[in-house]
Amino acid sequence: MTDTEDAGFKLRVHICDQRRDYVAAFATEDQVLKFWDDKKSTCAFFEVDESPIPEGWTRLEDLMYPTCEHGMDGRLCAGPNHWE
Repeated sequence: MTDTEDAGFKLRVHICDQRRDYVAAFATEDQVLKFWDDKKSTCAFFEVDESPIPEGWTRLEDLMYPTCEHGMDGRLCAGPNHWE
């Protein structure tokens, strides 16, 4: 995690049970993924803070915006053959 304004990506981290949030800035995709993995069990919600995912950070994009096997939004997938 970095404190610089020119970091590659920023996340707004919401910790619901504590009713607080903060912005975390990252220089590399690996840093974001490690942070995400460490925090995913703490009831924190992550949201992009007006900072687009840098081009080429496909693992982060897949984590934040999953797609189903048919290329549709993974959250809307209704299982096999849902596109027919």
